[in-house]
Amino acid sequence: MKLKLIRFYVFCVLILVSVKSSAQEKDRLSPQDEYKAEIGIDGGGSYYLGDANSQLFNNMQLAYGGFFRYRFDTRLAAKIELTKTSVFGQGFNNNPIYALDLTGEFNFFDLE
Repeated sequence: MKLKLIRFYVFCVLILVSVKSSAQEKDRLSPQDEYKAEIGIDGGGSYYLGDANSQLFNNMQLAYGGFFRYRFDTRLAAKIELTKTSVFGQGFNNNPIYALDLTGEFNFFDLE
């Protein structure tokens, strides 16, 4: 009988502790603590597919660059990216290629 009573008290304490911990609110970031911009680097491989190269992934070259993204709010952002690579293939010298991209982003879900 005494063992059942101890189990009951332990069970009640565990229930109360779990209810209290789940009822606490998470602290939200204040508007001045949220970030608005980010910068980064990217890298990978690139290749030319066309008349001078008819095989996939043949003569792959290194591609690298950087980006800057500005968030207007939690759903809208704009990103500018600069990438450098080179093309190598039959009839091509190892010429550098620079790609500048401007992208608009819209998130359907609030990811914060």
